[in-house]
Amino acid sequence: MQKKSRAPARRTIIALSFPALLTGAPALAQQAADGPQTSWALSATTAHQFGADLDSGGDVEASRVFLNASAMRRIDARFEAGMNLSYQFDDWTFGNPAAFGNVAPWGDIHRAGIGLRLGYAGENGWRYALAPAVQWAGESGADTDDGFIYGAVASATKAFTPRLTLGLGLAVFRDIEETEFFPYLAVSWNITDQLKLANPFAAGPAGPGGLEFSYALDNGRDVGFGAAFRRYRFALDSNGPSGGGIGESESIPVFLRASQNFGKASRLDFYAGAMFNGKLTVEFPNDAGEISADYDTAPFIGITLGTRF
Repeated sequence: MQKKSRAPARRTIIALSFPALLTGAPALAQQAADGPQTSWALSATTAHQFGADLDSGGDVEASRVFLNASAMRRIDARFEAGMNLSYQFDDWTFGNPAAFGNVAPWGDIHRAGIGLRLGYAGENGWRYALAPAVQWAGESGADTDDGFIYGAVASATKAFTPRLTLGLGLAVFRDIEETEFFPYLAVSWNITDQLKLANPFAAGPAGPGGLEFSYALDNGRDVGFGAAFRRYRFALDSNGPSGGGIGESESIPVFLRASQNFGKASRLDFYAGAMFNGKLTVEFPNDAGEISADYDTAPFIGITLGTRF
């Protein structure tokens, strides 16, 4: 791909929350109204994105690990508050990427974040939530000051029937040298006793949460089919081939899921799918332009183990 001028510093994404695997584990079932006042949740995800050809020559693949810990406390019948800690490690491998001068544009990427969640149950079935968060995303060797991301997600949902909850949300994040803004649709619809349409992942800096159809089977098993949009930005190694700058990965993961629940507290999820419309970009420091390369559809597999107590 040819080197081109850098995009404007403000970008807007408007999307339905088809609300990743490759950003984190799906949330476990919410604490029941008659449950303990404080609930804790832990999850670990590992995934591998198999090799795919880059459009200008070469190939790319990636392995990922995601760890998440959260706590939520119900203060009274209307208020709840919680905290979330997360860490993600991405190991990228490039083979002769011609667009980037046959040199890997980046290698190991780290993402660490902390967030809060405030919830309020209003009148007539309305629920309101606010989730501010701060994250650092960067390659090993990147300057600490260059990788901070901060912002918040706000939403309002209403239970129209015992089976249907709908709502709207708004996410605003100051990403690395860009401002991300997107409204999204939140949905939880038990179409039948077995079939459900819902948002499996949380909206955040990488985009809306996705949409998944799931079907409950016997003995604590269920299966699902879903998709999402994901766009990550991260600071690059100041001693790397770009001399710092910013890396970006964008794709649309489409997945199949098979899950097994162990009692009411633990769950194992298996994923298989493919990344569509994959694109990798390097933005050079000091507005010196950018280089990007698309890659072919990339299969992936993953597994998540989660528990709450």
